[in-house]
Amino acid sequence: GRFQPGGGRAQDTKMASMDAKDDPSHAKPALPLLLAPAALYLFSVSLLLPVFPSLLKFALPAGVPERGAETTALYGLLQQIKAVLDLFTLPVLGRVSDYVGRKPVTLWCLVLALLQLLLITPPSRTGAAPETYHACLVASRVLGGMSDGVLVLLFASLTDVADGAALPVLFGRVGLVFGCAFTLGPLTAALLLARSGEVAVLLFSACCTLLALLLYAGTRTETLLAARRSRLPTSLTAQFLLSFSPVYQLQQVWANPLLREYLLAFLLHEVSTAVYLSWILYLQWRFLWSAARVGIFLSAIGVVVGVTQGLLLRPTSAALQRWVGETYERAVVGTALAANALHFALLAFVSSGTAWFLLLPLSGLASFAAPVLRGIVMRTQPVGRFGSVNAMFSTCAVLARVFGSAVFPWILARSQEGAVFPGALNLAASAVMLCCLAAAVRATALFPPHLLRPPSQSDGEELVGVRTGVDGGESSSAREHASSPGPDPFAGGAGVRRLRTDRTSPV
Repeated sequence: GRFQPGGGRAQDTKMASMDAKDDPSHAKPALPLLLAPAALYLFSVSLLLPVFPSLLKFALPAGVPERGAETTALYGLLQQIKAVLDLFTLPVLGRVSDYVGRKPVTLWCLVLALLQLLLITPPSRTGAAPETYHACLVASRVLGGMSDGVLVLLFASLTDVADGAALPVLFGRVGLVFGCAFTLGPLTAALLLARSGEVAVLLFSACCTLLALLLYAGTRTETLLAARRSRLPTSLTAQFLLSFSPVYQLQQVWANPLLREYLLAFLLHEVSTAVYLSWILYLQWRFLWSAARVGIFLSAIGVVVGVTQGLLLRPTSAALQRWVGETYERAVVGTALAANALHFALLAFVSSGTAWFLLLPLSGLASFAAPVLRGIVMRTQPVGRFGSVNAMFSTCAVLARVFGSAVFPWILARSQEGAVFPGALNLAASAVMLCCLAAAVRATALFPPHLLRPPSQSDGEELVGVRTGVDGGESSSAREHASSPGPDPFAGGAGVRRLRTDRTSPV
């Protein structure tokens, strides 16, 4: 049998396969308790979206235009700082949670999230000079980059307690919960901005984060039972410490053909959608929207995305399954990515802010792609590595934000200076999304989702090839994946397993 990353052979794998979903007394009460603090946390974060750009004026010298290229450059720099910290901390947080459990790591992230809010109190209350407040903003981005593991650990926890075949739909329903939080956050911020200003929004956000922290700490929210956790080695070797490095983990992903193909598509998707971070400044500059109106627009996005992911993903998948058969997941991903590319292209050329609201249904259809891609990959992973693999998804998202927070604000600044046409950043996002569509088509052709069996009690079995489904033979990528055990932590039991002999829909 294969050695597992935590030590031991197939018998340890069999023991590890007793996950939380096999213990109803543990799994059933955990799911709503996981979603409640996560929704509160996301609500507190979404409160800051329309407010944060307006805080930048306190860090700029007097006389600098609030909506000029200097503000855009500072906004991009702060986003890059946070993204770079995410890049180094998220893989570590996910990996550590595989050893010590999800709860202590999540509590650590929530404490840091609360501290960062205290640093960005406007100088109208503290009397700080612009240079001092600039340093506070940088420090808050550092803490923000170290506290972004909450959602990573939530997805790992959901994978702990859910059936692997149902993960795409479950992630879609989680999108409904998050959509509600994302809807109420910017809308509430818009109302508070109109009545009380930025300080009231920050105070309310801090209260919500504190409530999420207390709720998570005071309830039974640990999903990774001790028997399923990775085992710490008897001595901390250099190789073990190296396994926490994001560079090392990306190397392991690249050595695994299935993860490499699917995560490349996910990475390109996140690069394209990183343009959302620049929309706040773009809408204020292009259409002279106030922060309150931007908050209303962000709330509308949350409504559309939440409804489509939570209520329409399942029936849409079922309809496509009846229409195209067992390759319906490939159809869902392809349709969603094509809709996203079209959405960004249309936004590049519209000259009315009202048109942005009218095009929102396309963004709802586009939101199907991410939960389905994540669900396809996660159901192929062995028990006890969900934290690490979910952290790799977040690492891809962080790499995308590093790129997006540098490139898209730069394009926007060039548009503000008149060097390129106003919609250039959305056209660039559309071009990247077309590349993502091509990568997803390749991934689902090499590793068809309907031939990837979810992990079960046979987690200790050796990997075997996957048929292409066309001529009954083995694809070269499947043979490569099956014959190479791969290094810890992403091979050695992860990836393509025996073909499912049934054709039961995971939907």
